[in-house]
Amino acid sequence: MIIMILAGGLLGILQMQVTKNYISERIESDFGKAYNAKLEIRELDGLIPFNFQLQDVSLVDSSATDSLPGDTLASVQQINASLDIWSLFQNKISITGFSVSSPRVRLLSSESGGYTLGKSLTRKEKLQWAADDEPGWMPNIEIVAPQLTISDGEVFIEKLHGDYARINLPEPLSIRNISTNMFLEISETQLFWDIENLEADIVDVEAGNIRINGQVYNDDRFLEFNSFNLLAGSSEIRLNGEIDGVNLYREDITSQLRNARYNIDVSSNRINLEEFSGVVSDLPAIPKPIEFSVQTEGILDSLWVDEFSMGVGDSYFSINGFFRNLSNVSDLRYELKMSQVVLQKNDVEIFSGPLNENQFSLLDSLRFEGKANGTRDSLDFDINVYSPKGDLSLIGGTRLTRPFSYNGSISGKRLNLRSLFGPRVDSTSLNFDASVNGSGITMEEAVVEFNASAYNSRINDIAISSMELESSLVSGFFEQDYTYVSGNESVEGTGWIDFSREEPRLALKGYARNIDLSGYSAKEIVPQSSLNFDYNVELRGRSVDNLQGRANLDVKQSVINQDTVRSHQFYVDLDSPDQSNRTLRLTSSILDLNLEGNIVPTNMVSQYRYWRRYLENSYKQEIKLDSVVVSDSTEIQTQPMFLEGEFRVKDLSLIRNYLPQFPRIVSNTVLKFNVNADSARMLASGSLIADSLKYNSVELGRSTSQLTASFRSDRKIKEFANIDFKTDIARVNSNVVNADSINMAMTLRNDSLSLNQQIGTIGKNARMNLALRSVITDTTLKISVPEFFLGNEIYAWQNDGTPQLVYNREDDLAFNRFRFKNQNEFIELKGILSADREDSVQYILRQVSLERISDLIQGKVSFGGRMNGMLVTRSLTDRPSVQGELNINQLTIQDRIIGDAAFKSTYNQQMERFDTRLRVLTDTTKYNEYLDRNDDIGQDILISGYFVPPNPEVEQDTVYNFDVDFNEIDMWIIPLIADKVFESMEGRATGEGYITGNLEDFDFSSDFNVSNVFAKPRFLETNYFLNGHVVFNRETGVIIDSVDVTDTKGGQGKLWGTIDLNDFDPITFLDLNLSLNQLQFLNNDFGPDVPFYGSVSGTGEVKLSGANTDLFLQSTRPISVTENSELSIPLIEETELDESNRFIQFVDEFDLSRRERLKLGSEQVRGTTVNSQMLEEAIGDLTFNERFNIDLQFDAPRPINVKLIFDPVTGEVLTANGTGQLRITLQDEEVQMFGRYNISGGNYQFVSGEIISRRLSLESGGSIVWEGDPANARLDINAIYNVRPDINNLSAAAVSQDNTRENGSGQRVPIDLIIEITGTVSSVENNFYFRTSNTLDLSSNSTLQFALNEINRDEQQKFLQATSILLTGEFIPSQSYGQATTSLSRNLTSGSTVFNPLLSNQVISPLLSNQINALLDSDVSRFDIDFNLNAYNEIDLGIALRLYNDRLILRRQGQLTGGSQESSFGEKIGDLNATYRINRGLSVTAFHRQDQTISNVSRGSGTGDVTPSVDGIGLEAKVEFNTWQELKNRIKRTFNKLLGIKNKEKNEELASEDSKQAAKN
Repeated sequence: MIIMILAGGLLGILQMQVTKNYISERIESDFGKAYNAKLEIRELDGLIPFNFQLQDVSLVDSSATDSLPGDTLASVQQINASLDIWSLFQNKISITGFSVSSPRVRLLSSESGGYTLGKSLTRKEKLQWAADDEPGWMPNIEIVAPQLTISDGEVFIEKLHGDYARINLPEPLSIRNISTNMFLEISETQLFWDIENLEADIVDVEAGNIRINGQVYNDDRFLEFNSFNLLAGSSEIRLNGEIDGVNLYREDITSQLRNARYNIDVSSNRINLEEFSGVVSDLPAIPKPIEFSVQTEGILDSLWVDEFSMGVGDSYFSINGFFRNLSNVSDLRYELKMSQVVLQKNDVEIFSGPLNENQFSLLDSLRFEGKANGTRDSLDFDINVYSPKGDLSLIGGTRLTRPFSYNGSISGKRLNLRSLFGPRVDSTSLNFDASVNGSGITMEEAVVEFNASAYNSRINDIAISSMELESSLVSGFFEQDYTYVSGNESVEGTGWIDFSREEPRLALKGYARNIDLSGYSAKEIVPQSSLNFDYNVELRGRSVDNLQGRANLDVKQSVINQDTVRSHQFYVDLDSPDQSNRTLRLTSSILDLNLEGNIVPTNMVSQYRYWRRYLENSYKQEIKLDSVVVSDSTEIQTQPMFLEGEFRVKDLSLIRNYLPQFPRIVSNTVLKFNVNADSARMLASGSLIADSLKYNSVELGRSTSQLTASFRSDRKIKEFANIDFKTDIARVNSNVVNADSINMAMTLRNDSLSLNQQIGTIGKNARMNLALRSVITDTTLKISVPEFFLGNEIYAWQNDGTPQLVYNREDDLAFNRFRFKNQNEFIELKGILSADREDSVQYILRQVSLERISDLIQGKVSFGGRMNGMLVTRSLTDRPSVQGELNINQLTIQDRIIGDAAFKSTYNQQMERFDTRLRVLTDTTKYNEYLDRNDDIGQDILISGYFVPPNPEVEQDTVYNFDVDFNEIDMWIIPLIADKVFESMEGRATGEGYITGNLEDFDFSSDFNVSNVFAKPRFLETNYFLNGHVVFNRETGVIIDSVDVTDTKGGQGKLWGTIDLNDFDPITFLDLNLSLNQLQFLNNDFGPDVPFYGSVSGTGEVKLSGANTDLFLQSTRPISVTENSELSIPLIEETELDESNRFIQFVDEFDLSRRERLKLGSEQVRGTTVNSQMLEEAIGDLTFNERFNIDLQFDAPRPINVKLIFDPVTGEVLTANGTGQLRITLQDEEVQMFGRYNISGGNYQFVSGEIISRRLSLESGGSIVWEGDPANARLDINAIYNVRPDINNLSAAAVSQDNTRENGSGQRVPIDLIIEITGTVSSVENNFYFRTSNTLDLSSNSTLQFALNEINRDEQQKFLQATSILLTGEFIPSQSYGQATTSLSRNLTSGSTVFNPLLSNQVISPLLSNQINALLDSDVSRFDIDFNLNAYNEIDLGIALRLYNDRLILRRQGQLTGGSQESSFGEKIGDLNATYRINRGLSVTAFHRQDQTISNVSRGSGTGDVTPSVDGIGLEAKVEFNTWQELKNRIKRTFNKLLGIKNKEKNEELASEDSKQAAKN
């Protein structure tokens, strides 16, 4: 009871205010004695000892005095604590509830560089109690706080101390809204801290929302973390594990951590680096969160990393290893091993950018193996990468301290890096090795050797045999040697860069051989080549502005696109930047450039960009009147620029060798220019002079141009701008128009522009004068035409008044009085073109002569007629539409009447479209005379349909749709469309079709029925008549559906197949079949590139297929040839030079034809996008042999004629009649023939020289067998020469024979000279003998038979008698061999022979032929010899040398006078002729001839060694015609064209028509 009373009394005493004050003062006193700070408690309240409530508790700096209060370091508005009083008796404090309200902590900087709070909370080294003081009544007891809360806390940090170079936290730093709820247990031996939640906000930091939860436990040995989570913004980190050997109650925590054993896991599923980009510098910009995990075990001196993994998205990598001596960095050792890598496309693209599927497939299939080990001062690594697309290995090491030595190697095997190079590289296979060895990381200290080699590699089709690089860097001097070999290609060179100088210097030189540029260019821009060049570069300078030096490229004679390209050079030099006036020189075989001035490249680029932007904006604002252009008024802060230069064109054809798409330009242009510019003003001037300039088909002669211009950047063009431009061109020639005396002058003065142009002659007889005046305002651009004249005194278009155009900012274009007239012809445009549907422009045309326009443009297809009409155009700038009427009367094409054409278009408001109708009609009443001449066939074509105004902003399936009715079409017009298929066509066809489309695409289709249409296809030259059905559409082309074919001889056949016009590209594809029923298949004539010709009819089937550049003509079954067909086979030897003057061609493969080398084969041309003009030129250049492949089989069961043509000029032809089988093939320009021909008769026209010919009859029973080359055909032929010589020569003496001849008596008997021809055509073997004719009765003349037998047994006699018979038709008397030769020479009155492939080698006197062949010492097939023995025992000798497929013929004719002193030099050389065949019908001849008339007089007068002669030149023309009227017309047209009469007659005719029309009007 007493205890309770005492306890109650004690409790009452504790509730007394004086007691509470004592307690608070004692707390303040004990705290002040223990720490270097002052604790102030304003009020202590509560039910003590069960509940304590402290109000306004603050911690003040101990430096406070009565006069100067200290800084408040921390303050708490209120602290509530509930105690378990009974726990005090257990030597612990059990806090059942503890809350802190509005705590404030201020970390103020101290003079020592720390914080005053840290100094204040530092325990004093030893508590000094006063003698009368009692020991502190706050013993070391345990504290248990199961519920500890803090609310509305705040921490203020005045300044961050320490090394935070990469940390960018705001200063001062404020952490607000600190709140927590946790469990805390503190005792002498352990600490347990269970944080349910701890939250805080860091002001002005994106990831400043901090949240912490988890458990921390510590005893005298272990520091444990259980699910300890730290969240900042959207990022988080988890910490689990224990540290063995750390006691937070003991001092020297750092030493404990150094010696502790760790078993820690740190991981995160989300760290968003973007949230920390403002806090931590140089963080990578990774938009996706990062995941990582670290598992460690061990002590700092031996710490194992069981796994470290990091990833982004679904991609990650893992490594493991260990670290030694982490506590002593100087002895650090580590070893790491890569264990796994997983990559996903979306994740990799964060670092690499967008990847295509090929690129990612390379990464997705990678497999990594690698390890790294080292110390603080060194690193060694070994990494291997494996993939289906190749392997990569990296091995090396480095010292991380001076002198920073390093070495390493990298090797690749079969690497396919296609995905890394983009679409230009299709595939690679790289094998390479590289190594580096050196020390030093600065340019001055580094000593490095680097070697690399590639071998057996490939990039696309480029095979790299080997590539070597050896380089070294010593004291800033970098030197290298390199070689490259790819097949026949090679590059070698050396170079160096000296970085040790103030201005680094570079030198590079070497050479390249057989470089094929096509392998290194995309889309086959550059053709195949074999390029050889040397190069040399010498440069110095640290930047592009102070660069100086020289470089040259010396290209040796090379081959590009199979043509030899001459040597050419490129040289450039730039002098020192220290000079105020620098010089840049470019000298090359293509062009020269000399530039002088203050050459500062960066300044030149800046000036260019600045003034270009000014001119572009001025043009858009002031000329195009574009109001949305934003002007850039920023001035450039650069130095002024003044440049003066000269540009001289030399040989631009060299560029075309490298770039075939480059236009054909031939010029000697010289351009001089001057530019002076700064940020305020630009002055420019230039002059151009060209004696000649050819651009593709356009040729300019003697042209000069001058330009001066001045602009100010702060003023508009219309406010301050001066431009003067003048050009004079002597002549312009092109495929479209020819003109001369062209003058143009343009002047711009601020807002006024004037243009004057004069053309002295346009076309044949026209001229042009043009004057334009323009005024520029803020809202409009006005252009007027005060003068316009186009034509001549008879035909001239002129302005009617002053036409004017007005353009404004609303994109409206107004035509005011825009009228032009020519006598009664009139054209006018009036109205406004704009986006407003109410605006429109009218086109008014009256009596416009199309024939004059055709004559003016001189196109491939001429046309004529009179055009009248009125059209209305609306909304041209938005959705154009056309309506109105247009009529053409007496429309003609190629001088043939078409008829009248009428066009009409009206707007259908209900359907919102334009209904359109076009009718082309040959009126029977108006053109009855033409129709009578043309078998009553004309044109009747009706096109009707509609079109809607196109709207580019909306996808439209159909913009126009028309039905076409071909009521009648005259087929003569078809060869104009398909000129490569048909030579001519006549007749009638009917049909129907349609055409439809939109702005992007179109389609058409038509069906035709042809009736008795005459057609003459090219090459075959047969006259066919066609009847049947033909379809023509865009998708397939021409579809021929079983068209009946007949010829002029009654033969029949059927034609079917397709002609793919390939969207009207130059390359078309054919697939045609023709069945023959005694149909004429061939009716062509001899040509220089025709393998065979003739008139052949038969029964069978042929097929024509392939591209028009590579056609295949074949017989699907043998053609049974009809009787009396004739096939001629030219056997003229081809020379090595063809008609296209392709003298020598360098090729990569001899097996390829020129067509294939030009890539015009059937498979090569499919899908090609080559320039159409270039393609047409290439196709047109192909000969028949290059264009066609042939495989034809003929069977002749009944006799046909076969001709072997040896010389079409002299008529040397073997004509045989017989039966047999024959196969003719033409493959890769090589003709092959197979088969056997049995001869039943015929003849051989033997030609001697070009004067005498002998016809030999062919005996039945012979044969010709072909086994390949036509020139190697095997011959087995007997030829007979029938004569009636005087047989008395065979028995009488020479004297008796002379007497008999003088008396005119003698007996003539029919004798046959039999020539047995065997061997091959190119190597004939002959045997011959004499026999009496079958009509002669031998029983009555046995002496003659005996004489012939004697001759046949004696080879020498046989030779002489055969020669005499062929040349004179007579036998020579039977004498000795020598006497016979003399007698032959005396008796020959005329005769000649020639070395020919069939008879000459065996027939002519062996003595003469042996001597001539010995002199020639070869078989010269184009060297013809002609000699005659005349009555005066003199020899006339003629020599002809034929070159270039007989295009050039050199001849010598005349007597051989020997070395007689009386013979002059002119007599010795004889007559000389040189003939050059320009084409098949035109030749030019130069000659030197002796004048025999004057010569005879001169001989008698004894004028000495002077032979009168005549020298001259002549022109020979060959014209083929069918009628005399045709010949007359051709001659007349030729002279009219030469004299210009045609144009005059047409002008007079048109003027007469104009006068008549004017009279009618």
